[in-house]
Amino acid sequence: MDSDNLLDRLEETRERLLVALEPLSDEDLTTPGVVDDWSIADLLAHLTAWESELVTALMRLKSGQKPTRFIEAITDITTFNARVL
Repeated sequence: MDSDNLLDRLEETRERLLVALEPLSDEDLTTPGVVDDWSIADLLAHLTAWESELVTALMRLKSGQKPTRFIEAITDITTFNARVL
């Protein structure tokens, strides 16, 4: 799968996610406990941050640049996750 196909797939799955989330209330989205202490909103923030890193890496590759080694720069995943929430 090339980067264009992957970006198209991300858009398609994002649309399906939005449809699935539509009937949920604010309380549903913000209640902790979905995964450990995280709410649905926390999980979405986490996924969005990592998706952004993926898309940035793909765009760098597409333009002939090396992707940054972002994951290697993170020494504490828990701290990174807390920062993006």
